[in-house]
Amino acid sequence: MFFLQFHFVLEERGFIPNSFNYLKSLVLSVSMADWVVPSIISLLNCSPNLEALTIYFEGEDCDDWKISNKSIFCLTCHLKTVELIHVAGDENELELVRFLLKNGHVLKKLSFSWMEDVENRKEIISRIMKLPRSSSNVALEFLEPKPHDDFLKY
Repeated sequence: MFFLQFHFVLEERGFIPNSFNYLKSLVLSVSMADWVVPSIISLLNCSPNLEALTIYFEGEDCDDWKISNKSIFCLTCHLKTVELIHVAGDENELELVRFLLKNGHVLKKLSFSWMEDVENRKEIISRIMKLPRSSSNVALEFLEPKPHDDFLKY
């Protein structure tokens, strides 16, 4: 297992200067800062053959994320499984889910592992189930929270 950490010293956040053509699986731990989405999108753009993505959410909610609907090759052709861990159901997370469902043409499985204290899970699940999907084969899986979910386990 390799760990890759990005330090944003460039003025334009979200710019990742490399290509990861052989990357098939990626695990991210992300804060809820406003610069995170451009960074995730840049990383996906640099990973054209990515098949599995795990995102572990950390931190508090921030300003609303705005995600463009531009095409990303790995979402169109390769990304089959996405696992979202420590989901609180806030608007930014739902915006990311909307983006993945809309653009994940070959997506087969999108799973959610909740934070322990999320009280309105049924309402959030209902909202997610109503989102449009580009893949007719995608299965949505909603898992009970696991005590002491820790990023290093993934």
